[in-house]
Amino acid sequence: MVDLPSLVQAAHGGEVVGNLAQQFGLSSAQTQAAVDSLTSAVAQGLQNQLQSAQGRDSIIAALNAPTHQQAYADPAAAQSPEVAEAGKGLLERIFGVDGVGQVVNHIVAETGVEAGTLHALASTVAAIVAGGVAKALAEVEPAAAQAAPEAEPEFEPEPEPAPDESLKVKGSNGPGAVVGRLVNPLFNALFGVLAKGEKAAPAAPARAPAPVPAPEPVVAKATPAQADVLDDLLKSCHTPASLQAVLSEVFAKR
Repeated sequence: MVDLPSLVQAAHGGEVVGNLAQQFGLSSAQTQAAVDSLTSAVAQGLQNQLQSAQGRDSIIAALNAPTHQQAYADPAAAQSPEVAEAGKGLLERIFGVDGVGQVVNHIVAETGVEAGTLHALASTVAAIVAGGVAKALAEVEPAAAQAAPEAEPEFEPEPEPAPDESLKVKGSNGPGAVVGRLVNPLFNALFGVLAKGEKAAPAAPARAPAPVPAPEPVVAKATPAQADVLDDLLKSCHTPASLQAVLSEVFAKR
């Protein structure tokens, strides 16, 4: 299986470093160094969030955002404000606002990239990393397939019972005739009451139907196969000791 750094390098048809260098006005060497460090930092941040099942499902739902997938696949989309905002939100989610500053400041010192530029680059790279991870998970087991509702079995209506032949009038002395002689006087009495203008009791007002509760939203959940792939991807990054020390300090404050 492909490792996360290679997956990120394959973004934009393999041109991600050149595209980002042009977008942010950096050299290829600066961009490559920054992308490598940011990829490792994001991977560590995601791993820290995946310690609980709830955190795992929440992160997978965030990774599946269409904006991240567009950032990974489309160089033009990667330059949009929507991608910048989505990546910034992901960074703040896994590091906290102050933690993002600590991580960026460390990478600034390592790469020599100006702080404002690196902040912007970090947001874009975070979105691209998320899109690459989502792509890998989708190839393992599409989430939509597990969320599809099961088809309800079809039931054929039961045939209506045949009418009771004994109630049909076949003669003056048949059972049907006896029923007719009993029912007709009651019908005539009721018809006579209505004919005299007496009103029948008003029918009780129909009750309003009970409100139907809104369906519960479907939350994306990781299948066992997806969870294994996610763990392997995030553990495939090499994190330098100096960056690991900064990340450990950031996570201790979370």
